[in-house]
Amino acid sequence: GKSGKTALKTVTIKNIVKDIATILQKENIHQIILVGNSLGATIAVEFYKQHKKITKKMILFTLFSKRYV
Repeated sequence: GKSGKTALKTVTIKNIVKDIATILQKENIHQIILVGNSLGATIAVEFYKQHKKITKKMILFTLFSKRYV
């Protein structure tokens, strides 16, 4: 594409969770159902840990890391 390269150091689960929370806040969304597979499931679990009040349900497949199981 024509966009600049993203520094890989900034692409972390923590930053992805922060980005999701920012989007939800800007869109005025107060309840969510998270669906994730592999790395997406790991991100969903991390999001839930930080934002339990707005996470209504989670559907997870094939977690990326054993530390979350």
